[in-house]
Amino acid sequence: MKTPKTSRFSSQHHKALCFFVKSPKNITYMVMNVRKFIVENETLFPPETTRWKMGKGGESCAASHGLCAIGTGRRGVWRGWMKVGNIEGKENIELLPRTFQEQKQ
Repeated sequence: MKTPKTSRFSSQHHKALCFFVKSPKNITYMVMNVRKFIVENETLFPPETTRWKMGKGGESCAASHGLCAIGTGRRGVWRGWMKVGNIEGKENIELLPRTFQEQKQ
């Protein structure tokens, strides 16, 4: 039986991280679950970084490793992506709906 803590794309998943990142194009995003963010926004990453492979801890890809390293603070920058503080992220969060619409067009 799946619960929010075991559901793969849930923001309540036991491994889910919640943080703000700035893309190489200087757009701020809120990441509630790294895996879900990458799957839903695959076009933001180079194709070679989104090839999912099975490992010891389940499926992963280079993009998930990179964003997890940023989210946990093990790394400052990964391929131009960088963690943004909560204050700066919350200030820019209002721009997100407009940004997503611009990208889809």
